[in-house]
Order: sequence, then C-alpha cells, then structure tokens
Amino acid sequence: SGKIILGKVGFAPIPAFSFNSPIVIGFLSIKKKRFSYEPDLAVGLNGIPWMANHWFRYTFMEEKKIRLNAGINPSLFFKNEWIDSGVKILHVSRNFTSELRALYKVSERASLTLTYQYIYALGRGTLSGSFLDLSSTITVLQISELVHVKFQPQLFYFNFEGDVDGIYTS
Repeated sequence: SGKIILGKVGFAPIPAFSFNSPIVIGFLSIKKKRFSYEPDLAVGLNGIPWMANHWFRYTFMEEKKIRLNAGINPSLFFKNEWIDSGVKILHVSRNFTSELRALYKVSERASLTLTYQYIYALGRGTLSGSFLDLSSTITVLQISELVHVKFQPQLFYFNFEGDVDGIYTS
C-alpha cells in the first residue's frame, strides 16, 4: 500500500527540523506476515530533497484493537548549509533510529498511538537522543475506500544531546 501527502509546512521524524515551503511525501508499505518495509521520501516542490527513511518493522502483537511493533530506520536528512567560502551546499545527515510503538483502536474511525524512538547520529552536526510521541488519528470524512480526510493531533517530547529538548504539539 502507499500514500502521498502534500503539505505546506511539515515536521521531520526528528522534529527539531522543519521544511518551510510546500512539500510532497510519498510513503510505501510492503508487508509479509509480521515483517514490513516502509520507505518514504520527502521532496520540496522546489525540487530540494528533505528526508529519506527506510523503516524495517516487526509486529509482535496484532489483535482487533491493539498492535505492538518494533522497528529500525537508517535515514537521511537533507539541509542547506553555508560553508566557510560562502557557498551554500546541500548537507546530508545520517541517523539510525530504533522504535517501539503501540497502537490502540478506539473505534473504526479513531486510534491512539504511543511511540518511543531513540535516534543515533552517524555524523557531525546530527542530533542523537530520545523522542516520545502520543498521537491520535481521527477519520473525519471517508469519501471512498481510497480517499480519506483525517485529523491527527500530536503531543511529542524530545531530548537530544546538547540543549535540544522540549514538549511540542502539532
């Protein structure tokens, strides 16, 4: 399965970064039994890449109302930087993320998700630390089997090395 999101402002899985112009994100999910591979790619409508994820997940438990899984993600995050010579370059940050996630279906149209991630930096200038997210997904309108309108309020906390931490909502 897959989906495409078009947005004006977005947050990365590492929410210390944001993309301040229109962006398109493509998601793909390939699943076989308890294993899944879920890559996604975000690119600005200006052609500048933003992030690339490669989630590998294993589902430990999948009942009617509850799902528990764990995952790992080697990812790339792209950002513009100015180097000493005054030239702007596109810098690629590499991360390795581990994740534990619990999803609870409140109803057919609403669910709650609790996610903990530990992000490990694989290079200078890249953040390492913990990320905790509580979100809900509410289907506001289902036009067809393939087209939905959803609302996803989110409360998240992150604590990265250095003085990069806080509680946020989106």
